[in-house]
Amino acid sequence: MGAIQSLKAWWQGIVSKDDLEAWDGQPSPEDARDDARALKKLRAELHVFVLATFSFLGSEVAERISRRVHKAARSEDGEVMEPASALRDGLMGDFFGGRRTPFVFLFEARYTENAQIILGKVCDAYGIKDRFQFDEAIQGAMPLKVLGLFKNWLIERSFDLIIFDTGGDEYCGFLVPLIDCKEAISRLSAMEIQATSEPEEA
Repeated sequence: MGAIQSLKAWWQGIVSKDDLEAWDGQPSPEDARDDARALKKLRAELHVFVLATFSFLGSEVAERISRRVHKAARSEDGEVMEPASALRDGLMGDFFGGRRTPFVFLFEARYTENAQIILGKVCDAYGIKDRFQFDEAIQGAMPLKVLGLFKNWLIERSFDLIIFDTGGDEYCGFLVPLIDCKEAISRLSAMEIQATSEPEEA
């Protein structure tokens, strides 16, 4: 039995024959309306979050970030994204090329040798011109150690980092002025996104 026939046989065990023959692969009008409402709500929440959190970069930059996050709220397959995923994808850019500015960093063990490049590009996005120095050969390849050192380095420059849970294995985070950190974490919590400014708690 081919894959398509197997799938159809399995599906027939769940729905009636009449339902199977009538289903055209499209969501029902009710499901489509529910998705549209969910997407509208998510985009409104993300828009408020972005403008409140990134206004320190200027209104033009904050609006540009909002447009990126607005687009990321719906997947390429048309599904409504989770808030954390939409935020990650909207803030994401290319660390090693391309024109899209990265306002978020993704970090794990395989990236520690490129810590200066990745975190440097993110710092550029936030107007921090100093360069974070990290030598994997001397300081090791533990991501939490790198992020702990990076946090201390940022605090000396009146910034802090926020790491939020996207459900992946990597650490995902962005920067905010030190005085705005607690409020930004509270806004994430209001969207049911787990976040911390302490790398060891991530």
